[in-house]
Parts: sequence; C-alpha cells; structure tokens
Amino acid sequence: MAISQSELKSRGINKLKSYFEDSVSISAINEKFKNISGKTGGYFVPDTLFQKRNSRKNRVLIPYEHVIKNNFTYSMLEKFSGGVAVEFVNNDFFNELKKPEGQQSELFRILKTRLGSDEIVSAIIDIRSTGSSSSETQRTALENLTKFLSFKNLTLNEVLIKRKDHIKNRKRGVGSGNEKWQGFVYYNISGGQHDVIDSHVEAGIPSNRVQLFNPSVEFANENTSLDITLVLIYFAFYSVQKEKRDEDWYDVIESYKEYFKQKNIMV
Repeated sequence: MAISQSELKSRGINKLKSYFEDSVSISAINEKFKNISGKTGGYFVPDTLFQKRNSRKNRVLIPYEHVIKNNFTYSMLEKFSGGVAVEFVNNDFFNELKKPEGQQSELFRILKTRLGSDEIVSAIIDIRSTGSSSSETQRTALENLTKFLSFKNLTLNEVLIKRKDHIKNRKRGVGSGNEKWQGFVYYNISGGQHDVIDSHVEAGIPSNRVQLFNPSVEFANENTSLDITLVLIYFAFYSVQKEKRDEDWYDVIESYKEYFKQKNIMV
C-alpha cells in the first residue's frame, strides 16, 4: 500500500529528530520544516499589505504587469486556490480604462468588474512607489483615482482595503479566500519634497486589518508544498554521518525514492 505524503513527512522528520537528544534541536527540526510551507517572503507585495508568516497556499497578490507579460488568462488566475487579487499599480488601471472597450485586453474587461470582488479572482488599485525618487506618477494616479471614485459615486472610506468587520480580530482562517476582505484601494505616496500620504494611516485603519496577501511567486498548493518539504527532508537525511545510518535510515530513504519515482520527481 502506497504511503501518503503526510505519513512520509512524519516518518522522515521523526527519524531526523531521533539523532538528537536535546529538546532545543528537536524543536528546531520541527520548526524549520514547518516554515518551508508555512512562511513566505514579501517580494512584490507592499509591506503594508503583506500577510506575514502565512502558508504558501493562501491568498496572493499579483501585479497586472506580471499577468500581461506572462500571458496569463483568467482561467490560469483561477488556479490560485486560496484566492488572488490582481494589483493595478499606479495608472495601470486608468490607462487601460480610458481605451475604447474594443481596444482593452480581454482580461482587463473582466478584471475591471472584479475590483474588491469576493470571487476567487479579485482586483485592487495600489498607488505606490516603484523605485523612482519622484512621486509625480503616484500623485497623478491619485488624481485619476479621485475622479474615478467621483464618477462611481463612491467615497474613499468605502473602498479602502481591509479585513471585513466580522473577522477583523480573528486569528485563524483569515489568510485564504477573497470573501474575508473588502474594498479595492490602497495608496502610499512618498518622494520629492512632499510628506508621505498613506490612505490607511489617514483613515485610522490598524495595520493588522490590511495584512492580506502573499506574493504570487511564493504560491504552492497543499500537495506541492508537501512535495517541496519531502524533497528537503530527503536531502537532510544525507547530512547524517555515515556511521549513524542504520537499517531504518536506508528504509526511510527507499520509501522516499519510491514516492518520488511515482510522482516523477527527480532527485
């Protein structure tokens, strides 16, 4: 009978822990392998929006620029099982919106109706620095945003991104799914001789209600996350000194090799 991913993981970690006697080392092994899939880096997500220490399978943010450059389709975006928000940075949204509808990309025609959506694919407008010392682009984008909201009869407070009220203080289960948050706007404008303008500081929204997204480049579903962990456990076995490699060591290694063979994972 084939052994499951979880069983392989437990067996491998338990065997590695058996080489240590002190509780600190044993705890460290558990923590290190847990963090492989339990934490992500920030990468392309603004610090304010980044949900720290969160599983790879959870909700992600992907810049619209990356979507277009990589020829993503809507159906591809739906593969982000924890939910995805496409990030229109600065004037990305407004530059596309001002085109005649027939000249807008097929994907944009869908995404412009998904601002702040609860569906698996949502979208946001994020006005922020992209590396330039000037804030002119951001300030122009803020002017365009103000006009857009006025045209839609929306106020800024209505559209600011945040966790929904009924889960604002919940600790678990908030990292996945776009139905857990609302709004579609965040901005942080700095540069030049001007003061920093932060939408959520001005509105008094606590930072823990805005930490919502992982970077899309770190995404992996649950099965893939487990496979990544199993590969790293397998290589960790070869750090065990040769004189300590008993019969059980070889048995575990063979179990891993058999699993990798079945999954066509090259190690």
